[in-house]
Amino acid sequence: MLFGVFLLLCVEVLLRFSGYAPLSREEWSAAHGVYSIERYFAQAPQHFEENEEGQCSSAAILSQGSDSTRQGMQPQQFPCTPSGKRIITLGGSSIQGYGLPAGMSLASQLQTQLDGLEWDVINAGVAGYNSLQIRRMMPEIWKLEPSIIILYAGHNDFVFYPMIEDVLATSNAKIQLRSWGDRLALWRFLRERLGLQQPPSGNVETPSFEEQAKAAFNQLPLPRPKTATELKNTHQEQQTALENIRSFYRENISFILEEATQRDVEVLLIVPVSRLDSPPVDGIHWKTLSDNQLQQWEELWAGLQQDSASWEDPRWQTLLSLDDSYAPATHAAAQQAWFAGQKEVARTLWNQAQEMSPPSRSIRMPASFGDWIVATGTEAEVPVLDLRPIWKEAAEEKDIPAGDLFLDAVHFNERSIMLLSELCRQQLQQHGWL
Repeated sequence: MLFGVFLLLCVEVLLRFSGYAPLSREEWSAAHGVYSIERYFAQAPQHFEENEEGQCSSAAILSQGSDSTRQGMQPQQFPCTPSGKRIITLGGSSIQGYGLPAGMSLASQLQTQLDGLEWDVINAGVAGYNSLQIRRMMPEIWKLEPSIIILYAGHNDFVFYPMIEDVLATSNAKIQLRSWGDRLALWRFLRERLGLQQPPSGNVETPSFEEQAKAAFNQLPLPRPKTATELKNTHQEQQTALENIRSFYRENISFILEEATQRDVEVLLIVPVSRLDSPPVDGIHWKTLSDNQLQQWEELWAGLQQDSASWEDPRWQTLLSLDDSYAPATHAAAQQAWFAGQKEVARTLWNQAQEMSPPSRSIRMPASFGDWIVATGTEAEVPVLDLRPIWKEAAEEKDIPAGDLFLDAVHFNERSIMLLSELCRQQLQQHGWL
């Protein structure tokens, strides 16, 4: 046995002298995808590229694609060092301009509104980015010398939460095992000879936002609790998820705000909005129910779905009186109330469905999280533009649930981008930043 160990050590030394050194961190990352979260979310090594003339442009790997639904960033070019003052818009796909034609992003529209003033506006929105990824961009953002940052973030902290948790939970053991193996030249030699070693690549794969969203939403639904004990456990898990997302957002946004303060950069924080009548991804019972109540509720819900029951069906009232916190059922009740002309009832139920969506299975922020963003900005003495009452008023004027302001559940259409750019300009003027 000792002879065998000695022989392996000799082979290891010989292979190292022959050039089979352990993988560097960068090589190992590229070969095995240790930073798979960053790769999946198009976390580019650099988001902006600088040429010899001092011109910056969006990284080619993020701005390639035929239109905004295929791009991580909006294609653009600008002087790396601003000639006057600069505004940078930060966020995910809503800021990037997902689903909109060129020139209809928030940055583009704000630039138009500031025509004649010595300001340039840079679009640093990246489709799919959550608050941690925005935070990791900040060294590049500071190099662009902004005077003002407009920050719209929050949805993606919810959207991709299950995937981040799943990747971290399931990959850690494999990552540790591979890292141990790749410290050995002998293991590298065997992997290459057996054809198992993927060649290191400096390219970062950049799936489109559609592909990212499809993968994120293609997740197993939450288990439907059959007993009061199972329901209690599900409730606790979702409360933990909400607290995790809050801590995640708070740590990242607070870090950005502190750095901005140190650099004397102004920040406008925006509370994200979402379409009121878009269906929730999943639901849980937030209300405590007994085993019998759970069974009764499930039977009612199955019958209402099967019959496509109208609002006049008394089973809706029985269902909601038992538990009105299960988001898909409350949303379906809102739909039927709207069709029956009970519009105020419908709006109340839609809001409730949005608020009660499980944090770990949501594509939108609950209203309570928006309140919390306002509190975060107030604590940091940073102005906050809360879009929720403005979007609500616009919807009521149109007398349609979404107010003709969204392409889908969360993305802006051209009308809402124009409204948002005007609101941002007003905020900048109100605070004397222009």
